[in-house]
Amino acid sequence: MGKRHPCPQAYNLLRARVVDRQDGHQSMNRGETMNHVHPLGSGRNRFLKGWIVTAIWALMPLAMPQTAWSQTRGNVVFRVTTISYGGKYADRNVGVVWVEDADGRFVKTLKVWAKKRIKHLVKWNAVSGGNTVDAVTSATLKRHRSHEITWACTDVNGGVVADGNYRIFVEFTEDNSAKSGGKPGKWVMVEFTKSADNQTVNPPDETYFKNIELIYTAEAATAPASVKGQVVHAESRQPIDGATVQLQLQGQVRYETQSSGGGQFEFQTVSPGSYTLAAFKDGFEAASEPLTLAEGQQVTGKMIQLKPVTNGASLSGTVLNAQTSQPVSGATVQLLRTGQIVHEAQTDVGGRFAFQKVAAGNYTLTVTRRGYAAWRESLQLKEGEHVSGHTIQIIPIQNTDTTPPAPPRNVRARKLGLLKSKSF
Repeated sequence: MGKRHPCPQAYNLLRARVVDRQDGHQSMNRGETMNHVHPLGSGRNRFLKGWIVTAIWALMPLAMPQTAWSQTRGNVVFRVTTISYGGKYADRNVGVVWVEDADGRFVKTLKVWAKKRIKHLVKWNAVSGGNTVDAVTSATLKRHRSHEITWACTDVNGGVVADGNYRIFVEFTEDNSAKSGGKPGKWVMVEFTKSADNQTVNPPDETYFKNIELIYTAEAATAPASVKGQVVHAESRQPIDGATVQLQLQGQVRYETQSSGGGQFEFQTVSPGSYTLAAFKDGFEAASEPLTLAEGQQVTGKMIQLKPVTNGASLSGTVLNAQTSQPVSGATVQLLRTGQIVHEAQTDVGGRFAFQKVAAGNYTLTVTRRGYAAWRESLQLKEGEHVSGHTIQIIPIQNTDTTPPAPPRNVRARKLGLLKSKSF
């Protein structure tokens, strides 16, 4: 039994009004809340008690908790990078990002990358019924990538959702999941609290999800920082597209994007802090500089100049499971110089990686993958040198290896264009 309200009749009247606001439809009239009998009786008694109820009604907001009706306006920026698990159609994948409340009720779909194959997003379909109102939609992706999604904390009807705990889900599949007994593909969930306070959530990397970050900003709070600029050729000053631009914090990548066709790049809703702004692309020497961002600071016109490599080295190889000798997909391979990341790649389903036109010099080569011990080695690349077949064996830890076996030969053949297959 809950705690009894000091004036149950007045409380029932107020509760009826609250239900109207929450459900968004007409409720019964005030005089109909007690089976058509006015809760205060009739005649003189009703007149006197009416004054009492009016006073209680006026004081009610001071005595009752307000959280149930709190609707702080705010915005969420959610980032995640998906990693292949070597499915039948890898690296092609369909996926979705959506929101549920703390009780598992569907709130809104934020992003879908699927068209004909949308039915294979099993988990999302089960909870949403395929609702894509106001969602950002696109076709099947040919390869895995980073996603950045924003949410204004509204539902499918455009109304601001009540304060409380919410969960953002990400699901993707590289298979016809709906035909495999309805088993979902890979998915992850991140929970946060919507309130008057800002919140940043940085969960550890999952096997198939990396660089997860959720930033919730209450409307009344100070705005986060942002950085906008351009990557250009150091000699011709021509824009460079497809360069990787990163904000690194204490040697770790916190934000990453790609320069556009005009060399433009932008980071929005960045947490304040002291970063290293770095950019690199095959065929150019990496460039980096320190960058400190204060709350609400907006940096524009930032220019990064990349110097071309005229006769650089190249490095390619394979990452294998040290116990099974199977290829490890989704591993992050980095080349570091004086502690800064200057080149980065993800291993494909065959465990392969490659760096082209790397400036000659001394480097540290690192390999990381969830469920494996980190690998690190020093190497020297000479001008014009081409190192191929460099094999790295990483050791699984705590029997958490979930690396899929190498894809069947027919899948390899399709990837090489030797066989035709139906598009995923």
